[in-house]
Amino acid sequence: MKVLRWVAPLALVLFSGQALAQGAPKQLYNKSITLSFIRAQMMKSTTGVTRGSSPFQESHIYVSSSGRIFHRAAVHVAANARRSSDSGPGDDVKSAKFSGSQLVVVMQLQSGAALLAASFDPGFSSCTLSVTFGKEGGKNMRFAGLDGNQYEITSIKAERPSCSIKDGNIFGN
Repeated sequence: MKVLRWVAPLALVLFSGQALAQGAPKQLYNKSITLSFIRAQMMKSTTGVTRGSSPFQESHIYVSSSGRIFHRAAVHVAANARRSSDSGPGDDVKSAKFSGSQLVVVMQLQSGAALLAASFDPGFSSCTLSVTFGKEGGKNMRFAGLDGNQYEITSIKAERPSCSIKDGNIFGN
């Protein structure tokens, strides 16, 4: 999982291309997809303290019976510390998009991003996840911590990437 400078421009090209006009594959209608990984990183606070961190990141995607895509992204830092955001059809780059039979999700940080790409088997019964991190202009990635402090990521990689599919609406009661 290399850190690449071109992930954000690549995501914009993918999201604006004709390939996305086809929408979600019909085999994924009324299905929920869960993408997850551990973001193993070394980071430095604005006070100069360097430490490691391994937040668990997940994206839950539901493809409705009409092909509309709903997405919830969450970061779990500790048992009781979590940040999440929701997006639906027509929302910005946080939304999950399909490019052919591949699901693409961009998780933006304050500076830099992670590109999640889920590839499906021909029957759409299983999937695999790859994660690529990208910097902006050669600068280290930055983010605002749940503790309110600003951090600079000095090294990062995705550990234990996982992708799963199940029938029905993951957001339903």
